[in-house]
Amino acid sequence: MRSIALALLAFLLFVSCGKNDAVPAYIYVPDMSVSTNYGTQGSESDNIADVWLYVDNNLQGTYQLPALIPVLAEGPTKLAFVGGVKLNGITNTRGIYPYYADTTLTAELVPAEIDTFYPVVKYKNATQFLLKEDFENGNEFTNVQRSQDDVFEGGNSGKVIPEADRYFTIETNNYFDIDNFRGNVFVELDYKTSHVMTAGLQVQSPNGGILVFKLDITPKEEWSKIYINFTPEVGQTQATAVKLFFDVNATNDTRPIEMYLDNVKILYL
Repeated sequence: MRSIALALLAFLLFVSCGKNDAVPAYIYVPDMSVSTNYGTQGSESDNIADVWLYVDNNLQGTYQLPALIPVLAEGPTKLAFVGGVKLNGITNTRGIYPYYADTTLTAELVPAEIDTFYPVVKYKNATQFLLKEDFENGNEFTNVQRSQDDVFEGGNSGKVIPEADRYFTIETNNYFDIDNFRGNVFVELDYKTSHVMTAGLQVQSPNGGILVFKLDITPKEEWSKIYINFTPEVGQTQATAVKLFFDVNATNDTRPIEMYLDNVKILYL
């Protein structure tokens, strides 16, 4: 990967010199990661796809990882790295993940030189975790059992146990209060599944109970992570409490149902 970055740098320098432009310094970000307090915030798993880079408090741009970024700055320079994700798992719908705080540092930038950074972000202090289910010591879901058959991390994952008619719902045992909601509501989920799961919320609101169907989670043969944005639905329904569910309809598919969950979080600000 570094050889690719160096080759690209050489090309960019050639183009810049040919136009008599100023020579930029280069910021190389191969990857970003998350650090958590496991007891209060859960797993450090992530699927950060983009870096949003701020240079001296100004947005430089948004870049898909890994990223080699030209910066027209020299000497001590304030850099802020912000994690971006594919919202609802959609490649063309990307944005800053509202729960990750930015990582800020000052770097001594030199024209034509590459500085490499592996930014580590943390959850914002104001983040509220309504649910953190890693299936290590408990299980918050119906039709799921703790299992060591296929584990994402730790000692267990949640293995889905289908009902006989192959049409069933996986749901949290309880509602989670979100009184005085003012910001964002997201669900994070590590999963692998042989069949489509339809993610949604059962909402309690001043207008009564409401079922909100959000999106279809497509089958994945390998463990994957998705960030589901329920903010519009929670705001529109004026929700005071929510229950997370996943509907599965495999009645017309005779293949074995193999579905696993891990590190399910409901977060809000």
